[in-house]
Amino acid sequence: MRLPDPGGRTIGSARIVRALTADELAAPLSFSVSLRMRDFAGLEARLAAGGQVPFQEMEERYLPLRSDYARVASWLAAQGFTQTVPDRVHMTVFARGAVGAVARSLGVRFARVAAPDGDYTSAVSEPALPADLAPLVLCVGGLQPQNRLRHVGVAATPAPRDVVGSGVYVTPDNLVSAYNIPAGATGAGQTIAIVGEAPVQTSDLTTFWRTTGIAQVASNVTTIDVDGGPGANPDSSLVFETCLDVEWATAIAPAAQVRLYLAGNVLDCFQQILNDLPDYPGMTVVSSSYGASESMDGTGALQEYAQVTATFAAAGVSVLASSGDAGSNPDQGISAGDYLVSAPLGVSYPASDPNVTGVGGTTVQFTGSWDYSGEVVWNDIATSSSASGGGVSSYFAKPSWQAGGSVLAAQSMRCVPDVAAISTSNLTNVDLGGNYLPQNGPAPVLVFQGGTAGGALGTSLSCPVWAAVTALINQARATSGLGPIGLLNPHLYPLAGTSAFNDVTSGTNGAYSAGPGYDLCTGLGSPNVVNLLAELAGTAPPQRLANISSRATRAGTTRPSPAPRPSPPASGRRRPRTWRKPAPSRSRRAPPTRRWCSPCRSAATRSRSPAPARRPGSLWRRSTSSTPRLPRSLRTSPPGRSWEPRHRSRSRDLSWREASPRRSSSVASGPPSTPSGSPARWRSPRSGYTTSPTS
Repeated sequence: MRLPDPGGRTIGSARIVRALTADELAAPLSFSVSLRMRDFAGLEARLAAGGQVPFQEMEERYLPLRSDYARVASWLAAQGFTQTVPDRVHMTVFARGAVGAVARSLGVRFARVAAPDGDYTSAVSEPALPADLAPLVLCVGGLQPQNRLRHVGVAATPAPRDVVGSGVYVTPDNLVSAYNIPAGATGAGQTIAIVGEAPVQTSDLTTFWRTTGIAQVASNVTTIDVDGGPGANPDSSLVFETCLDVEWATAIAPAAQVRLYLAGNVLDCFQQILNDLPDYPGMTVVSSSYGASESMDGTGALQEYAQVTATFAAAGVSVLASSGDAGSNPDQGISAGDYLVSAPLGVSYPASDPNVTGVGGTTVQFTGSWDYSGEVVWNDIATSSSASGGGVSSYFAKPSWQAGGSVLAAQSMRCVPDVAAISTSNLTNVDLGGNYLPQNGPAPVLVFQGGTAGGALGTSLSCPVWAAVTALINQARATSGLGPIGLLNPHLYPLAGTSAFNDVTSGTNGAYSAGPGYDLCTGLGSPNVVNLLAELAGTAPPQRLANISSRATRAGTTRPSPAPRPSPPASGRRRPRTWRKPAPSRSRRAPPTRRWCSPCRSAATRSRSPAPARRPGSLWRRSTSSTPRLPRSLRTSPPGRSWEPRHRSRSRDLSWREASPRRSSSVASGPPSTPSGSPARWRSPRSGYTTSPTS
C-alpha cells in the first residue's frame, strides 16, 4: 500500500484532508485478506512452459492450505466481520465491516483523502495481524479504495440517431475481413467472461446485432452481480465501456456465450469467475479492459493479483488485458491513462503480468472497397495524449518464452504488450457506394448505448477483440480434440515473424518505435486468424521449460443532405454478404461478392486485393502446403455469419465528419456543410489498485 509522504500530507496523488467523523467511522468498508500460495515460483515455471495443472494437484502443492484459510476466516469472524464473496480455491477472504472496527482489529489509521476523482476514506498506515497469522498472509487489500484498477478509458457522447445511415464507422464485417477470420470460426461451445462496472441494456445489444447483421441472441449474454454488484446509477462512461466490450466480443465470436461479471472491485469479479469454473467448463477466456500503473500501489498488491492470474492459467483459462492508452510514459496520477512526456517510462498492470496476455492498439488502414492495407501503431498523442501502451516492467522479470529478436534480447524484465489489435482505423479513398464520395480520415468502431449510435477507440476495444479470437482458437482446438490453450503467451512467441500475425512495423507510442518482429508498441502484431488457428489447433504447442479503451468519439451536429437514393430491388430485401473460406491461391480475402448497401439502397461490389505470399508453417511446425489447413468444421459456412455494410467516418480533428454526397442534379454545387461544435477531447482513463500489502 502507499504510505504518506515525509510531510504526511499526501498519499500518492491523493491529499490527506482531515480525520474521520463518527458517521464515516461507522460506514461499511469491504476489504480482502490474501494468503500466500505454496511454491509459487515452481507453479510459475510450469505455466511458463505452456503447461496446465489439474485442480487436485493445485490443492496438494500450490494453493494455501484449507486449514490456514479457515484460521484467518475464523479470526475475522471473531472480530465481527462478515464474509462476502466465497473462495473455492481458499486463497482470499473477502470481508466487510465498519471502518472503526477495521481500524481497531488491524491497528490501522484512517483519514479522509481528496483524490483527483473524488473523496475517499483511506488507510494512512499499514495494517497489522496477530503474530500467528501474519506469516500466512500475503497482503490486506481494499483499505485504500482510491487506488484500484479502473477501465483503461471511459468517455462517451451519443451520436445523432441517423449517424448509422450517413456517418462512417468500422463494423464487424470490416474487421472479420481484415483479420482473415474463416466463416466456420464462430466461438461455438465457448464462453467469454468479461469484467465490468456497469450493466448493458439488452436493447442496445439487439440493436447492434441487428444493425451489423450479427446472428446473436440475448440469452447468450448473462449478467452476474458480484457482492451486490457495482451499485445503482453507474456513470454513463462505464455503461459505454460495457457496451463496447460485450458488443464487439459477441460480434467477432458470434456463437460464443458471454458472462458479464459486475462489481466495484476487479478482484471480486476474478474470484467469482474462479468459483464458477466447475459449473461452466467452457468459460476459458477472461477479458479485462482495466489497468493501472505498476507503481500505483505496493508490490504486495501486484503479487496478490499475480497469484489469481496464475490460478487462472493453471486451470486452462486465458486472461487478456488492455496495455493502456498512455503510450510509453503514463501519467502517474489516479487517472493514469494519458501520455505525459515528462512522466517516467512505465507499463500498465495487469497487462505486465506474465500470466496475462497484454493487448496493444493499432490503427487499421482501409482503402478502396474497405480493403485491408496494413496497420500502424495507434498514436493520438498530438490530439488526445493517447497511444498504445507499451514498455518494460519494473517488477516482473522477463519470462523465458519472451525471446527472439533484438528488442527482447536487450531487456531483462517483462516486455509489454504481447499482441495488438484495432484501436481505431484510417480510411483512404474508401468507396461507400451509391451517391457518396470516397471517404478519407479516421473512423471509429460502431457502438450502441442507450439506443443511439456512437464511436469508440482505444485498447479497451483491442482487448475484447483478442478475447473473442481466443475463443475461436479454443473452438478450433476442441474440434481437433485438444483442450483449451490456457496461457497464450508461451504458444504465441514461437510464431513470431510467421504469417500467424500481421506484423506492424511503422509508428511510435512515444519513446518506442515499431519494427520488424516484436516491438514495445504492438508486440508480435495483430492476428491473421486463419493461419493462427491452423498453427494452434493443428499441432500440440511447444513445451519449453522455463520460468515464467475505450475512447468514445464526439458527435457533430449537422450532416449534409444526401442525393436521392436509387430504388431498392423489387423484393425489397437486402443482399447479405457471403463469407467463404480462403482459396488455395493464398488470396487474403474471398472473391468479390455482390451485396445491397442498405443506407444508400444501391448495389455495390466490395472487391478484394490479394495479399502478398506468406511464409508457410512456423518456427516449431512446418506445413507441407502453402495454405494452412483448418479443421473440417471451420471450413464450412454456418448460417448467420454475414454482415451488411454501414456508412462510417470521422475527421482527424476528432469532430465528426459525415459522409459526403456526390454532386448531382439534386444536390447544390459547392463543398458539403461541415459539422459544428468544437473538436472532441478524449477523457483521461482512470487507474488504480484495490489492494495494499501488510507490513
